[in-house]
Amino acid sequence: MQLAEIAESMGTIAPIALRVNPDIDAHTHTYTTTAKKENKFGLPLKNAIAVYKKASCLPFINPIGIDVHLGSPILSLEPYKKALDILSGLVAELRSLNIAIHTLDMGGGFGIVYKDEKPFTPIQFENLIVPYLTEMKCGLIVEPGRFIVGNSGVLLTKIIYIKQTGEKVFYICDAGMSDLIRPRFTKLIMKSYRSAFPTPQQ
Repeated sequence: MQLAEIAESMGTIAPIALRVNPDIDAHTHTYTTTAKKENKFGLPLKNAIAVYKKASCLPFINPIGIDVHLGSPILSLEPYKKALDILSGLVAELRSLNIAIHTLDMGGGFGIVYKDEKPFTPIQFENLIVPYLTEMKCGLIVEPGRFIVGNSGVLLTKIIYIKQTGEKVFYICDAGMSDLIRPRFTKLIMKSYRSAFPTPQQ
């Protein structure tokens, strides 16, 4: 494992968390789904124990955590509950093998209000997760994503050119899709990419 080689070269033991794919549909946008079995992210759950056992045998690696990312934006607590039910069992099984897990990284961007969404609150998230953490005796890392800044700012831009054609007037500003891209544009970009680079036939 490359990480073990780097840790050895630095003369240290690297504490790690392995990302597990729990095969949970968090009902997020198609392009921000990260925890279903067909997604590329994380270890398949059925392989997790074997990989943790292998990692625990490496001399410069110390597996101390489990990471999971469910997607973004997540509007319901149900995906987190499903993940916690799975992870609590995984933590117990790893500890029975003397692999001392004590940190959970619960990834998945908390949903925010754009129009009429009704996301859960941080207090509701706390009420769900604290009993699990208490039972597992684990610390917590969260990845709340857009929740931190999504509703706390605006995109400020100015018009720098006006272009008039026979059909329309175009106002050109000093910001673009790279600053505030929308899922519709993402879908069109992906469609164009797949047309240009089709998947080879098996």
